[in-house]
Amino acid sequence: MSKNTLPLPPKHRLDVVDTALLRQKEKQALKWLGILLAFAVVYEGWDFLLSPLSAPDIPIPELNRSLRRAFPVRRIVRLMGVLQGIQQSFPMVRDSLTPWMEQLGWLKDQDPARIGLGALNTRLEASLTGVWNLFHDPIWEDRRPFELAVLEMKTLFALLQVAPPDQTRIPVLAVGPRPVKPLEQASRDLFQFGKDAHSLPQPHSESGPAGKDR
Repeated sequence: MSKNTLPLPPKHRLDVVDTALLRQKEKQALKWLGILLAFAVVYEGWDFLLSPLSAPDIPIPELNRSLRRAFPVRRIVRLMGVLQGIQQSFPMVRDSLTPWMEQLGWLKDQDPARIGLGALNTRLEASLTGVWNLFHDPIWEDRRPFELAVLEMKTLFALLQVAPPDQTRIPVLAVGPRPVKPLEQASRDLFQFGKDAHSLPQPHSESGPAGKDR
């Protein structure tokens, strides 16, 4: 049994080239439409795309977080040892260092989990500032006995991420406007000397004897 088949039209070379060019243009148009669609989605949904990244509940990793937040007990003990040596070799500052030594001794025995790391760091900063100001007072001409203690305090300030106090601070002078007193009239006679130099000559009265003679 024979089947009736329709003959296919012959394909010319120009038709094949036109078909290939048409498909290439369609692909390019589809590509640009996809790019425009992507730009539109990003532009319209920019806030929605960034909202998960800006959420406050996402933990941010920090380098050396545990080391930076640990309370520097060992450094405090080292500083106390240096200060005790200064008290023995430099008795002039013994009494001035005593309250700061007691404060440092109290700090090294505290538990940051019970009191709070922020409160301990604040009190440690205040103690370091007091000792620093004592060692940088202008009355000291030779600060070489305090150099080791200053280095230890610089390390503690760096661990607390706080800058040391200004070393060139100038004490405040109690000066201000002064009231101007009223000027007194001069009572000295330039032509007299001795006890009567500060008394003005009394004018002669016309009612005296000379007036009577007139």
